[in-house]
Amino acid sequence: MNRYKNLGISLILCSIFSTLLSGCTAVEPEKRAYPLIMAVDYQEQAYEVIYGMPDLSVFTGQDKGEGSGDNLSILALRGKTKAEIQEKYNCTQEKYLDLGHLEVLILGKGLLQSDNWRKVLEDMKNDPTLGEDIYLFAAKDVKGVLDLNGTLSSSLGEYITGIFENRPAGKSQKRVSLRSAYEAMLERDEMPPLPGLKRQDDGIQVLFLPEKE
Repeated sequence: MNRYKNLGISLILCSIFSTLLSGCTAVEPEKRAYPLIMAVDYQEQAYEVIYGMPDLSVFTGQDKGEGSGDNLSILALRGKTKAEIQEKYNCTQEKYLDLGHLEVLILGKGLLQSDNWRKVLEDMKNDPTLGEDIYLFAAKDVKGVLDLNGTLSSSLGEYITGIFENRPAGKSQKRVSLRSAYEAMLERDEMPPLPGLKRQDDGIQVLFLPEKE
């Protein structure tokens, strides 16, 4: 609860500074969408991007609705280019997409087995809104993993981050950040080994990297 309160305060401050710097064109915080987790895959000659939002109903007391079968906490878009996906978002969603609070990025099997992961990383490196400390994971079924967003005790991005960070000193597992991926791409033209994510009946499982990694 405190984390969301702090997030709200930071968003307001960010909006104030943005307005001072850029004038009246800044988008107000309540008119933005803030994904905490995002997945990117490549299947059938097209990219699929899935955004996961915080489950605000937990904190507002508002239900999503029963029996619809739809997970309203995720948004999936497909396109052959980043520009096409962005255009689809702009034409269908009421809120401005703000990736400045992204915590977790998941790369799908199809993307990692193609050469397109380099293009994705290059686009992200050129995006000034993305921080380089974002956790990076691999998953065979990114849609299955993202479908868990809004079903756990906290948002999926926060839940996965907690698995790594909420441990006694000396017990934390090796993490891979977006910065690590940039360095591996530029220095060795490769993707570093990534911890995996797997959906289970009772939630999510993190497949940690072997100790020797």
